[in-house]
Amino acid sequence: TIITGILLGSLLLGLISWFWIKNMLQPIADKIKKARAIGAKSLNLRLNVKNDYDELGQLALTFNAMLDRIEQGFHAQQQFIRNASHEMRTPLTAISAEAELALQQNRDGESYRQSLGNIGQRARDLNHLVSQLLTMAKIEANIPLPNEQICTADEILLSAVKTLQMSHSDAAQHIRLNIEAEEADELQVWCDPALLQTAFFNLLDNAVKYGEKRPVQARLFLQGENICLEVADEGQGIAPEEIEYLFEPFYRSKTARHLQGSGVGLSLVKSIADKYAGGVYMDSQWGKGTTVRFFIPKFIPGR
Repeated sequence: TIITGILLGSLLLGLISWFWIKNMLQPIADKIKKARAIGAKSLNLRLNVKNDYDELGQLALTFNAMLDRIEQGFHAQQQFIRNASHEMRTPLTAISAEAELALQQNRDGESYRQSLGNIGQRARDLNHLVSQLLTMAKIEANIPLPNEQICTADEILLSAVKTLQMSHSDAAQHIRLNIEAEEADELQVWCDPALLQTAFFNLLDNAVKYGEKRPVQARLFLQGENICLEVADEGQGIAPEEIEYLFEPFYRSKTARHLQGSGVGLSLVKSIADKYAGGVYMDSQWGKGTTVRFFIPKFIPGR
């Protein structure tokens, strides 16, 4: 009788333990099943959280927060691809249309040269867009840059101005350059010189393009431990509600959409500033112009 009681008690205890363990593990099994159901087409799914005070609830909250970031990044990537495809299609369509027009009938040599010139310009626009997108992708992927070195910011700025004059023949008439430095090594930075020149060029190019042929003030100076480039134009300016979006890829203000451009330049400038622990800020007054300030840390030996 005693042995029978012990066996029955053990069996009852085993059943109770089994049901208790199953009940304890069921939420974990449910969450595993739900997590396995989440894929690229169902990133909106989230784990159920019944109690956010215990470890399992905290784990589910953390997992859901990670899914929020993944979903946001996924949608941003999709939007980026759509925008890039649209911007690339524009010059490709123009190239195709120009070529078909040139082939429709016999034309004189000057007409053919004009068509080839238009095709060449569109091809250069496309190459410039692809180059900027690749540069941005390398920066955001944190790919090591083999050409990083000690550079002098004023020399890079002068090089950017020369490059700008090649694309805007009248740029020299508009840009008022002011380099403030007491010593030769005062404006040294650690960077890839091609990247910094791209940032300087994009800021100057925007100011000349949207400055409505009015003077553009470009001032390079040292502020604390940062090298700053301040570019100010006297164009139409930008509406206050648009400023926060101007550093997003492919965004173009309403006043600039009639001008040639892709909306990639400022976002690339921001990527370059972020890479070197710097920043870029914009201040604009409607009808009075826009000022952009770009800065990165100066080179300090031993740091």
